[in-house]
Amino acid sequence: MKIRDLAIRKKFILSFSILLSMMLIGGLVVGYLWNQVDKYQQVKSDVAETMMRFDNAQKIEQDFLIFGWKEIDFLEDGKSKFTQQFFNEVETVEKSLDQKIKSEFVNEKDLLSDFSSILILINSYKKSFNDLRKLLFTRGFKDHGLEGEMRSYVHDLQNCESAEEKVFAFSLRRHEKDFALRKDMSYTDKLHNTADQFIDYVNGASTEEFPHMTESYKSKTIEAIKAYKNHFDNIVQTEIAIGLNEKSGQFLQLNRNKKETEPKISLLYQKINEQNESLRQTASLVIGFTLVLLLLTVFALVYYLRKTVSKPIIKLDNIVKKVLSGDSNAGKELNHDGRDEIGSLYRNFSLMLDNLKENLKLIKDKNESLELKAKQDEIRSWNIEGLSHFSDLMKENNTKLDEFANSIISETVKYLKANQGAFFILNEENDEPV
Repeated sequence: MKIRDLAIRKKFILSFSILLSMMLIGGLVVGYLWNQVDKYQQVKSDVAETMMRFDNAQKIEQDFLIFGWKEIDFLEDGKSKFTQQFFNEVETVEKSLDQKIKSEFVNEKDLLSDFSSILILINSYKKSFNDLRKLLFTRGFKDHGLEGEMRSYVHDLQNCESAEEKVFAFSLRRHEKDFALRKDMSYTDKLHNTADQFIDYVNGASTEEFPHMTESYKSKTIEAIKAYKNHFDNIVQTEIAIGLNEKSGQFLQLNRNKKETEPKISLLYQKINEQNESLRQTASLVIGFTLVLLLLTVFALVYYLRKTVSKPIIKLDNIVKKVLSGDSNAGKELNHDGRDEIGSLYRNFSLMLDNLKENLKLIKDKNESLELKAKQDEIRSWNIEGLSHFSDLMKENNTKLDEFANSIISETVKYLKANQGAFFILNEENDEPV
């Protein structure tokens, strides 16, 4: 069955079903796309927060390396507000990245490798900072750690009795401070040489020149010099492990992790932003296409319903008006061949019009027959009345011919409704009037 042959009710149901289906499909597609946009936006916000927290961690790290590691609370147990804040920021970033790695959305959008690599770099950054923290705690400052132990020995040496010993002690102290300030390994050699000279001086001193230079005193002083030297060497090794500058040791590893991590996060943010914008544009295009398609469908359905429903009804209405006005040719325009209610209405109206024409013809023929019969009856009645009337005249005036003739001709003119009348006598012999 063709669509044009469907019932009007079914046509309207089909039209609205098409519109509703298109709206539903378009709505589902647009809803899905905007849902994806929202998810991208959420991931984008999380990555932006990760960038912010990573920046905060770097600032905390810088503050810690500048002055935080020298504070008493850190030197006592290796923990401080700076380390706590740093680990809080980094662990929050790790937790966020781990959640993203486990999410289906990240796996579907091919972002898993990016988040995984960043998480690995963050873990490395955290480990590098923690290793640096341990080294700084081991090194210590002033009265804590290796530096604190070394200071106790140098203080003992500075309290020596002879001026020469004090000169050596202050020389050791000066080389130690020069190394601490400049991180120059040449000062370690100078300190070693000074320590060796100090030991040689103590060993070579005699009790005659320096009465306090007893064997026990010498032994104690030399042990103090060696202990100081060993602690200094331990500090030097720790400093080497920490990094004599930003391009060596744990400093190098920490800075390398930062330089690798920050661009990765920025690239991931840019990648997500580009995908988000692309999806947003796609959603906008789908919305526009859906609206245009809906409008075209509405116009097409309106045109179709106008052509198959409204226009035939208007045409039939005009035909009815023509029929009512007496146009006998109006029925020739009934040429609708549809199989719906309108087509059925056209056919029924055409049959009704044909029946009406036949009935009108029958009525006309019957009226003509009645009119003819009425005329015949009228003529017959006129003849009968005339014969009766003239018969009476002949009975009344049959004595005198002239009166009779005058009466007859007068009544004949009246009866015939003529203007005048006359009698003529035909002379059959000579064909002349008498």
